Amino acid sequence: MNIESRSCLIVFIKSINKFKNLYKYGMVYYVSKSSNYVIMYVNTDNLENIKDTINQLNFVNKVTVSSYKKIYNQLSMKEKADISSKKADEY
Repeated sequence: MNIESRSCLIVFIKSINKFKNLYKYGMVYYVSKSSNYVIMYVNTDNLENIKDTINQLNFVNKVTVSSYKKIYNQLSMKEKADISSKKADEY
């Protein structure tokens, strides 16, 4: 079984009626009807191409890549550093 890496895109749209057109670019995870945005996952290999293609659609205001992976990595590295400093303080 081969697991592909996925990246999260946050797509801000002008009209909620057109979000179904985004299904052909990736997996739509969440649709906010009140705030007019869509959270979707796409393959990391084609991230830039898909982002540019979605950004050119006429019902899209803006496309951003979620920074969750970067934040998660920074926090996990900080926690590892905190744990190692606590162990050093114990001795």
